[in-house]
Amino acid sequence: MIMEATPEVLYHYCSTAVFHSIVTSHTLRLCSMAHTNDFHEGLGAWDALISYLRDRGVESSKLEPFQAGLQWFFSGFGDGFAICFCEEGNDLGQFRHYAADATGIAIGFSLRKLDIFMQRSNALLGPVNYTKDYDSVFEKHFASICELLMQGANFNLSASKRAGRVEFSDLVDTRLLDPLLRLYQQRYFYKDPAFKLEREWRLLRTFTAVKGMNDDSQIYPTKTSLVKGFPLDLRPLGKFAISHVVIGPKHETSPDEVASFLKSNEFLEVRVEKSKIPLR
Repeated sequence: MIMEATPEVLYHYCSTAVFHSIVTSHTLRLCSMAHTNDFHEGLGAWDALISYLRDRGVESSKLEPFQAGLQWFFSGFGDGFAICFCEEGNDLGQFRHYAADATGIAIGFSLRKLDIFMQRSNALLGPVNYTKDYDSVFEKHFASICELLMQGANFNLSASKRAGRVEFSDLVDTRLLDPLLRLYQQRYFYKDPAFKLEREWRLLRTFTAVKGMNDDSQIYPTKTSLVKGFPLDLRPLGKFAISHVVIGPKHETSPDEVASFLKSNEFLEVRVEKSKIPLR
């Protein structure tokens, strides 16, 4: 649920070409978290978990198969996939870094519309927290996993070599699943404090690459590579999903022309304005 203190609009900064694609196709793109600007994205929680377990006396005989099991278990899920937003719609740093050196657009989406989508789909929506103190953030999950390991719960990958049918429960103690899956999802809402000025929110989809599940991913081009992503159809959010558009300081299309373009693509009652940042 959205709290009263949260912003009414979240802004996605993008190039003019991406803005055109989003508006004409009524589609957003959720891309792999493996390609974010923080190369340690999502990994800090796992490193902190292993350190936490070691510091609390979990023996190597238990820790080693647990680490191997983690790698096996989550290799089937792949990365999280997200689209990123900012609370501020007229930020020079965001324009320069994410909107083609301020020649692009900041698209303001209604938070309540995004929240409705989140509740109807397999997605999470929330602000990014900037911290490295994973022990405090994930204390509940870490403690639960530690207690279960002490009780004998663990992975048993050697069971896969047995003759005959091997059940999933033969490979992992299912008591571990709840805290591990919660940790897997929540880790993508924490980032290094060096990025705190971004004031980022994320619409996140996880468990998209599980083997055997329907994979509706697509391959998209970036400046330097091809990346995996998932399309997000904006049509179920209605004609008022976009509520505000800020034209980048170095963009040359007039607000009236941008407003007309939005209306022609059935995005109605959008407030369009030119950024007042005096960037040359």
